[in-house]
Amino acid sequence: MSTTTHTPGPWLTADFNAGTMVYVERPETAETKADPDVCHVYPMGFGEREANARLIAAAPELLEALRVVVRILELAHCVDCKCKVCSIARAAIAKAEGGDA
Repeated sequence: MSTTTHTPGPWLTADFNAGTMVYVERPETAETKADPDVCHVYPMGFGEREANARLIAAAPELLEALRVVVRILELAHCVDCKCKVCSIARAAIAKAEGGDA
């Protein structure tokens, strides 16, 4: 089993003039508090960028697998279930489809 090297989430999206950007919020630092007008870019090494690319490339298959899992759970009388697994799965599907997570 490989070690996870992608950027930890949650990943967020924002619309800009050039299109939609994916980003990760980072904790506030003394530096960002001191100068809130400075844009601090989260530094990312090649290995992390490569891992992010693999995760993004796998996203369609992961989304389909999650939809199947939810369907199976619903068939097992979990239609209105509010358990942690169902809640996380439905929120992830909604986020991937552009809805509220």
